[in-house]
Order: sequence, then C-alpha cells, then structure tokens
Amino acid sequence: MATYSPEYTKVTPTGTDTKSEGLQGQVQEGKVTFTPGHDSVPFPAGSTPLFDNGSSVKEVPNVGKFEVDADGKVTFTPDKQFKGETPELELTRTDANGTPVTVKYQAAVKEVTPTGTNATSTGPQGVPQTGTPTFQGGDPLVPIDDLVEPIFEDGSKEKKIPGQGTYTITPDGAVTFTPDKQFVGKPDPMTVKRVDKNGTPVTATYSPEYTKVTPTGTGTKTEGLQGQVQEGQVTFTPGHDSVPFPAGSTPLFDNGTAVKEVPNVGKFEVDADGKITFTPDKQFKGETPELELTRVDANGTPVTVKYQAVVKEVLPTGTNATSTGPQGVPQTGTPTFQGGDPLVPIDDTVELTFEDGSKEKTIPGQGTYTITPDGSVTFTPDKQFVGKPDPITVKRVDKNGTPVTATYSPEFAKVTPTGKDASSTNIKGHVQTGTPVFEAGDPLVPIDETIAPTFDDGSKEKTIPGQGTYTIAPDGTVTFTPDADFLGQGSGVTLVRRDKNGTSVTARYIPTVVEPSTSKDSVSSGRKGQAQTGTPTFEGTIDQAVAPTFADGSTEMVVPGEGTYRFTMLGAVTFVPEADFVGTASGVVVKRSDIYGNAVTATYTPTVLGNTATEDTGSTGLKGQPQTGMPIFEGDVDPTVPPTFEDGSTEKVVPGQGTIRLRQMAL
Repeated sequence: MATYSPEYTKVTPTGTDTKSEGLQGQVQEGKVTFTPGHDSVPFPAGSTPLFDNGSSVKEVPNVGKFEVDADGKVTFTPDKQFKGETPELELTRTDANGTPVTVKYQAAVKEVTPTGTNATSTGPQGVPQTGTPTFQGGDPLVPIDDLVEPIFEDGSKEKKIPGQGTYTITPDGAVTFTPDKQFVGKPDPMTVKRVDKNGTPVTATYSPEYTKVTPTGTGTKTEGLQGQVQEGQVTFTPGHDSVPFPAGSTPLFDNGTAVKEVPNVGKFEVDADGKITFTPDKQFKGETPELELTRVDANGTPVTVKYQAVVKEVLPTGTNATSTGPQGVPQTGTPTFQGGDPLVPIDDTVELTFEDGSKEKTIPGQGTYTITPDGSVTFTPDKQFVGKPDPITVKRVDKNGTPVTATYSPEFAKVTPTGKDASSTNIKGHVQTGTPVFEAGDPLVPIDETIAPTFDDGSKEKTIPGQGTYTIAPDGTVTFTPDADFLGQGSGVTLVRRDKNGTSVTARYIPTVVEPSTSKDSVSSGRKGQAQTGTPTFEGTIDQAVAPTFADGSTEMVVPGEGTYRFTMLGAVTFVPEADFVGTASGVVVKRSDIYGNAVTATYTPTVLGNTATEDTGSTGLKGQPQTGMPIFEGDVDPTVPPTFEDGSTEKVVPGQGTIRLRQMAL
C-alpha cells in the first residue's frame, strides 16, 4: 500500500496600491493591480474588485464617486467643490480560493481657482455705458461655466444706486450702467459674479465714469423795418454728440412755450431749428426786450441764449396838392402819398378821409370838400367865393397803420361876365329889335340860360311914354314898338342877366327911329315899236348894296299884249313894247330896300305913242266963268287911257291965273 500525501503551499494573491492626481472637478483614473498567488489560482473570471462597501462603486459625501472595473481601473469623479486628498479607499479582490487581497486608492484634487478682470469705462454725462468684466477658468479643463448666467454679487441682475443710476447685466456678462441724467463722476462700482464648471465663484467689478456734458448756445440780434416780420437764428450745440437735444424738442421762451407775445411789442415764435420769427406790432419801433430762450438736452441740462430785435421806424410821406380855377367851378386835386419803404406801402384797402375822419366837410362862406376812394379831393365853392379857401388835410395810413397827412389847397379867380350894348335904327312906325350880347367871364362859368333875362327893374315889358314899348324874349331879344309919331333916339332899356355863379351883368339896348325913305314914280313915252327907259327915284337910307327888283323879286317881267320890262346894269327899267302895242302900259312896281330892310317902292309907266296928229285948242269966256276946250288927238290914240297933263296929272294950278282940270269924255 502506498500512500499519496499531497502538500499544499499557501497561495496568497498580491495587489499594488495607487494614487492619482487631478484638477478640481476633473475625473481622475488610477490603476490598482491584483496578482494571483499562483497561476492555478486565478481570480474568478468576471469578478471585480470591491470597495469596503462590497460594491464596485463607492460614493463619499462631499468628496466624490469612486468606481472600479474588473481590470482594477479606478475612476474618481470628484465633487465639483472638492479639493485636496481623498480618503484612502480599500479595494478587495478574492481569488479562486477565496483568498482576498486588499489594495488602497487615493486621489489628490488640486484646487482650480478662476480669475476675474475688472472693467472700466468713461463717457459723457447721461449716456449709458457698458463694460464687461472678464473671467478666466483656473485651468483650461475647468473653464467658466457659460451655462450659468452672470449675476451681480447679491444674486440680482439689476441694481439701482440712488442718486447715481441703475446697473443691469445681460446673459453674456455685459454690464450697462444707465446713469441719472444729472450724475457726474464715478458711481459705486458693481461686482459681477460668475462660476466655473466646478461652480467655483469668481467676481470682478465694473466701474464707469461720467464727465460733465454742458450744451452751449449762441444768441442773435436782428434788425428790420417797422411792421415787417424779422427772422433770426439762435443756435444750440450739444455738449457731446451722444447727448443731443431730444428729437422734436423746441427751444422755449421764459413762459415755457415756443410762442411769446409781448404787449405793444409783438409776437415771438421759435421752431425746433432755433429759427425765431418776430412779428412786430405795426406801431412798434425801437429795440425789443432781450428775450431768453432755453433748450434742454437729453440729460435735462438747460442752455439759455438771448434774442433781441431792432425795429427801424418807417415814416410814410405825403405831397400837398394845389389847383387854380375860375370862381364857382369845382376844382379837384389829389394829394399823393408814398410809403416810407417799398416793403411798407400805403394801405390801399383803407379809404382816405379828412383829418377828422370825415369824407365831407363844409367851410361856411367858402364851400364844401368831398373825397373819393381814390384820394381825389373836390372842392365845390360857394358861387360867390373868390380866393383861397381854408386848405383841407387828407389822411392815409400805410400797411403798418402809421398815419400820414397832406393838404389840398385850391384857389379861385374872380369871374366877371361882360355885356355888350346893342342898338338898332328903323323907320318911323316900324318895330325894331336888338339883342345885347352877354359873355361869360370864363368858359367854365357860362351865362345861365335857365334864367330868363329881364329889364333892370325885373320886368319883361317896359313902356316909355311918348316913345314906345319894350319887350324882352327868353333868348334876350328886345323888341321896341315905337309910338306912331315917335322919331329920334329912344331912352333905351337896361337888360340884366346872370352867369352860373349868379353874378349879374347888364347891357343896354337903344333904338333910333328915323324918317322913312321916299320914292318917285317914273313915266316915259316913245314911238310905237321903240324901247323906252324910265328910272323911278329913291331917296333916303336906300341900301345901295341891294339891287332893285320888281315887286315879285324878279328882274324881268313880261306883260302879255304890252311888252317886256327888264333892268339895266345902272338900275334903270327898259320897256320893250310888243310891235302892235300903242298906249300907256300897265306899268311895273320897282322895289328897293332901305338899310333897315324895309321895302321902298315906286312905279314906272311907259306910254307907246302911235302915229298921231294933234290940234291945239283955245277958248274965250267971261271973267270968273269956267271955260272948256278940247285939244284934238288923231291917229294911234288909245281911247282907254285917260288924258293927263304932261306931268301925268289931271289938275294943274297956275298961280295967279286959275286951275285947269281934265275930265274924261264919254265915248
């Protein structure tokens, strides 16, 4: 019998500790090793080292999480805020025999401290500034955590500092400080806090600074004419481009508005561009008060400038008017007016008046002034006024309402009408007429034809005993009807007329009555068939310029059965008898005219003698007793023509002897 007696040597697995080092918050890995005590006693397949909690994972509060895999690789995920050395942790592995082996693992965590860089900025008063403090992770592996928004130190994202302004922060870390508009200098700085990926906080400050912004301005002074709008430009300049004047804002006068009216001076207006429009009161002249205009920039900082206007007085002028003319005739004159400047003309929309505001003015004893809208002044004088009336003052105004005056002064020359006497002459018993002539003293003041002329006693008929009667017609013709026996020059009459002014004028009319012109008939005789000539005679005031005519006005007359009468160049009448006519013709009436136009007539009677024989006769008788005798006519005697004496008469007185008469014997 044999025995088998095995012997076992102890198999003890071994292990190696490890220690790792890494940054705060960064995963670390370490490797612990386990070696079987004998190849034949390996560690069971799939087995894993275990921590003292019997697990391959162990979490240590405030330190981190440890994990180990089957290969002994230890992964340490530290808490973000853990730093320093971790506790030594034991890991145990059991081989196939169940023999444990324990190793230790420890990690060292190096602190990671992020850093911050302060930010500053400067800028003009009132303008928000922005600055961004910068932050840097303590290691590239532990950057700033961009997933965590930056905040202010107290955890807020907006903070107001009384009297200074307000800080705000954006997710990207930009800090904006919006200052109070009047704040100048450095406000309290603001602390910004961030964290890195470990959650480690880090701070930095932002500190802006504000320089004072003072806007400036320039005033202005303008000059213009009375009543004319003036424009001036005041300027306002921001103290900084970033602090402008608010859009749409306007400079303001001291009354807080963009319009200011100053009584008795005018109206001031300003627009957003600083253009000032001054509309003066029409009567204002001189310098306006200095007006202050204030503009406030975006910060509320005011700037004040001054504006003043100078208004130059504009004085319109007037030119007097004069005129001359005859007594009683209205005269017209037009004073002229000129604006003091072309920009301020005379106001044609305001009608002219006299100085007292009236448009008609009567001056007792002189006449009446009237004025028309175009400025013509008419003076209608009293009819008897002569000389210069009181001048009238005409008033106008210019576009400013400034009054201006000028006078109109007419002058009237005396108008004296004249009368020219009239006379007439005519024969006894004939009516006479005469027309005294009246002439105006001026063509513009004619004789008043609407007033009938009269005699000087106002009558229109006047009888002068022993002379005759005068009457007057409306046209001024005077008719004198003389008494039948009146001869000589009449006493005459005085006529009165008046011109359009009522001025009286007189003229005389004197008639003269003369004896009428006389005529003497004419006869002739001649042989049968022979022409005869006879010349009636006319004495007195015969008008030698008027040729004689027959009664019907002709210069040739044919009497049938007798013959033809015609005048010679010397005024004699020639009778050409018909061949067989014998006897005394009917005769013709010859007419002439005296210088007064009166007709004077005489007859011409021709006798045509035939072949006759005559025998004288005589008689004897007692003293004192009539006697009769008959001369004998034989031949071509016309028994129808009564006999006459040689001178044509039928009775003849022989002084100292007696009277011889012819008588017609009955046939």
